Amino acid sequence: MGLMLEKIAAVNDIRRVLDEATGLVGFVHNNAAVLKMFRDFTGSERENLIKPSKMRSAIPFLILESILSYKDELKEMFTSLEWKSCFWSKKVEGQEAAGLVKSSSFWKRAGMASKATTALIRVVDKIGVDNKPSIGFIYETMDQIKEAIQYEFRDSKSGHIPLWKLIDEIWDGFLHSPLHAAAYYLNPTFFYNRNFHLDTEVSSGLQCSVIRMENDQRIQYLINKQAAQYCRADGDFENGYAEDEINNAHPDLWWSVYGNRCPELQKLAIRILSQTCDGSGRCSLDRSVAEKLVCKEQNQHEQHRLRDQMFVRYNLQLVGANRKKRNAGGDIDSGGRLQVNDLRRLFAPERRQAADFLPSCRLQQKHFTVHSSLRKSCSVTLPIPSFGK
Repeated sequence: MGLMLEKIAAVNDIRRVLDEATGLVGFVHNNAAVLKMFRDFTGSERENLIKPSKMRSAIPFLILESILSYKDELKEMFTSLEWKSCFWSKKVEGQEAAGLVKSSSFWKRAGMASKATTALIRVVDKIGVDNKPSIGFIYETMDQIKEAIQYEFRDSKSGHIPLWKLIDEIWDGFLHSPLHAAAYYLNPTFFYNRNFHLDTEVSSGLQCSVIRMENDQRIQYLINKQAAQYCRADGDFENGYAEDEINNAHPDLWWSVYGNRCPELQKLAIRILSQTCDGSGRCSLDRSVAEKLVCKEQNQHEQHRLRDQMFVRYNLQLVGANRKKRNAGGDIDSGGRLQVNDLRRLFAPERRQAADFLPSCRLQQKHFTVHSSLRKSCSVTLPIPSFGK
């Protein structure tokens, strides 16, 4: 998902407004008198325009949201007598910052860029929080992100299309795995919702996951049989069918409570739904193979070879990696100044981080590309949920 944000940030109009926002925030935070004035106008002695995030590519967009939230205060500050009598109001960088804040076109472009990424930013911030499993929500969330972007650009018939293409490029090419579709099916939050949609991608995803994770055809048969009970909400599933039960328990915990009469399906569901999907965010990974993978100069055969090599290497690294979380806010001290990184360097485009969307280390999976021949060999037939209860 970090690469999605990176690609969106590379769009010319968005790149421009992010650069402008970077300059404004850098000016405010790197000059003590201006920072104090900003805090006086916001009424907070510790307020910052810089917002930390565990994902580097999200920081510029979070700062843009912060600037938008203080639009009135910034306008008031840069037109005040305090500003006009300030030393920095006579300097070129101060005049540029004031001119930017007074520019209606800047605020219009800032609002548009924020609309394009708000939904995606919210997802990024939720994934991996407190090391909680999140794979059960990603498949549906990606659709919700695209719907949210389309809604934000509702005044423009095709304004959302370029962003959709960027998101689909990363989702289809790198992020999407049959595990995401299987987790969507096995997540009772979505499965027992009337809006649940079982299409070919979802059914193929679960079929592929079952076959790859359970080689025993007898167990595959039992999973298929037990899936029918899950579908009808029979037995213990009926007790967990209530909306309160579904919403108050995480999907893997829900299965541990209500799936005891379907042990094979329960084991599969817990194994899939316990994935956090933020392995690279907690572990230091060598990204060299992933960076080669996103290079478009590679031919298809080389892409497949590198993809297989990437999964082997990263799974080995994830098994032995240090799981301590990185300090997302380490660049900012208590006074609001940048300690280590210069602000412009902090937001400078970095090398692609394809490992941001690698699977968690709990499941050492093979590459889950669903080939047509594999679909034909799948023996699991998925029941369609009934909402008669």
